Amino acid sequence: MAKKNKWFFSRFGGVGDGLILTSVCEAVKFKDPNAEIHLAIREGQEELYMGNPSIDKVFTIKRMPPSGIDCIRKRGVWGSLDFVKPSYYRSIDFKNSIENNSMYPKLPYGFWVRTMNSNFQNWIDLSIGWTNIDPVEIPDEIKRPKIFLKPGEVARAGELIGEGSPKIGVHMVSSSLARTWYYAGVIAPLLLNKYPDAVVLFWGGSRWVKYHDKQKTELEELSLRDSAALVSNLDLLVSSDSAFSHIAEATETKALSIYTTVPAWTRTKYYKHTTSIQATTECSPCFAIWSECPLAEEKSLKSLSDREKLIVQMNSARVPLEAACRKLSTTPHGLELEFEGVKKKIEGLKQAEAPCLRSVNPDQVLLQIDRLLGNEEEEQKLCSIIIVDGGQGYKDRLVNSITANTSYPYEIIVVKNNNKTYAQNCNIGLRKATGFYLLFMNDDTVVFKGWLTKLIRRFMATGAGAIGPAGATNHISLKNAYNVALEKEKNYSLERRENLSGFCLLTSRQIVDEIGEWDEQYQHMFDDTDFTMRIAKKYPLYFAGDIYVWHKQQGSTRRTEEIIQKVDRSQTRWEKKFGTQLPYRMASQLS
Repeated sequence: MAKKNKWFFSRFGGVGDGLILTSVCEAVKFKDPNAEIHLAIREGQEELYMGNPSIDKVFTIKRMPPSGIDCIRKRGVWGSLDFVKPSYYRSIDFKNSIENNSMYPKLPYGFWVRTMNSNFQNWIDLSIGWTNIDPVEIPDEIKRPKIFLKPGEVARAGELIGEGSPKIGVHMVSSSLARTWYYAGVIAPLLLNKYPDAVVLFWGGSRWVKYHDKQKTELEELSLRDSAALVSNLDLLVSSDSAFSHIAEATETKALSIYTTVPAWTRTKYYKHTTSIQATTECSPCFAIWSECPLAEEKSLKSLSDREKLIVQMNSARVPLEAACRKLSTTPHGLELEFEGVKKKIEGLKQAEAPCLRSVNPDQVLLQIDRLLGNEEEEQKLCSIIIVDGGQGYKDRLVNSITANTSYPYEIIVVKNNNKTYAQNCNIGLRKATGFYLLFMNDDTVVFKGWLTKLIRRFMATGAGAIGPAGATNHISLKNAYNVALEKEKNYSLERRENLSGFCLLTSRQIVDEIGEWDEQYQHMFDDTDFTMRIAKKYPLYFAGDIYVWHKQQGSTRRTEEIIQKVDRSQTRWEKKFGTQLPYRMASQLS
């Protein structure tokens, strides 16, 4: 019998860092079937490697204080890794394969130099190369992490999830704030609106929370392996660049992963079950693998006052306490308090959301979820833009702005007022419309680049019955409106509403066919409130605060005694129809 070569691999790192070593172990056994492989892994992760045929023994690593020496327990005794390594044919410590892998760590080119060698190659190829095996000789099938679960473990996890379809997991927490997606809390309720029969499992930071059939249930605290079994039961896991994105691949679960600080291909190049969304800012990828965004850290330091900067500088330079106190004219206790305050201020400011994370908005994620669940829209369906021309000369300006700023397929239907009500004119327009989407617009509006694509994507992504943009801005001149639009789109904003304004209102032919046309009995105002409240009985309504359409507001209304009477009659009709009463008369609010 051929002699077995004993290999020893160790990794004190995150779960993902350890899981890729399953590929390395398999690659070694592919080249040397007689190899015996021992793996030492960080405490708490050992159970993920149980039953893996490529790993013969698993040891636990602890980092021992005060010097931070990595130790493993062998034969009941804790000892340094360095004392264990000589007894093996080959021993490799992968702790610096990613985070401190650089030939020139002192080059003055920024923090990315610390990870220079791992920035531009796939981390599994890199790790296999550390064993002196050419990764090109290893089949792609091997270059994926693997977890071997028992049927009973999978079945028990399935019982925890229960009935419902699709089964979707949301895990956006990472060890780094620059990789933790801040919009995670938005996704779960939107998924439940769009997929009413779904089970959504949301990772709240310490345990899974289950949402199904309008019920919220906190699951029992699960081990890492039990969580992996839970993931294996999902139809889709939506995650940040975190441990669970790799657990999903290791359990052959379809996954959508958001990558910000590193190029996705350096992690997922060989993954079969993972689709990636890559951040698109100039600073991404930044290759930062520690906790905070480098830009946030830089901004936090720049925001300090001159005195605060001096305190930080003197602390870094280890200026003697007495000298520092004299320089700052304070007492030792006062300086201590100031320094603690400065530290907390810096830590607080570094929590700010990274620009790369902000570039990935929920619409993008929700549309990818639709595609991965097999609900992708095959084509861009025509949108009918129905403009009610109030006859005050605004219509041409609006049409010109639509023509200049709209790439989504559309048709324009202009309905002249002709002494009809807004509701009557909207119905005339929708009867002529041929589009799948119906967009009702006042003529005293102006749109900006990408407006319609954004509205329709938000409509599709959220499963809305109707959606409206920000507007109603009398105090903002048209000259300044473009800058307002740019500023608003920087921060994703979505609010569920009980009703929406009709100045710019998107719905679909399917919705209108189901709830009926506009109520033509309204003489002035309240018609849009009625229309959208009827939609809200069956579908959610959303206000998209980050999509901006300039609206002159009441630019299509001339305040006359006749108008005041019409508004008053419309309010009375609405109050009777919906069984509610406003605390004021809307006619008195007209300017």
